[in-house]
Amino acid sequence: MSGFGYRFTGGEVERVPVKAALACTADFVWVHLTSNEAEAQAWLRDAAKLDEYVVDALTATETRPRCEAFADGALLNLRGRSTEEVTSGDALASVRIWAIKGRVYSVTRRALIGIAEVEKEMEAGEIVDPGDFIAAVSTAITTDLDPHVADLGDELDDCEERLDANR
Repeated sequence: MSGFGYRFTGGEVERVPVKAALACTADFVWVHLTSNEAEAQAWLRDAAKLDEYVVDALTATETRPRCEAFADGALLNLRGRSTEEVTSGDALASVRIWAIKGRVYSVTRRALIGIAEVEKEMEAGEIVDPGDFIAAVSTAITTDLDPHVADLGDELDDCEERLDANR
């Protein structure tokens, strides 16, 4: 299991180790894990003390994009392009997010292009709460995917024109 944490307090941002992030008293804390191991599940359950339902959602093997209110927080699954070469045919990777007041946990199995952009925004002090974080992740993913989606739309338009021409 690898990962990192950030804490934001009084306008100051500090990158901290994952374990230290749990002990942080801050206005906002972000903990990010990259893992496909049971170790992440155990850490989220035993060290972070997250509800079993949340742990299962953050570490599920298969995910679909979703947003769900649960207890005092929100679970989100978003998908964006991975930085890793894909052999499975699925170029998209998921980021699972648990957001509660003052704290966000995010988990990826494969590195996500958008996370690096979110880190930059966090380090610049532009993310100060879970709402900012969710907006930043969504924007980073959308900005990265937009040109690819536009190209697919153009290809579909071309196919449609060829089909209409043959009628």
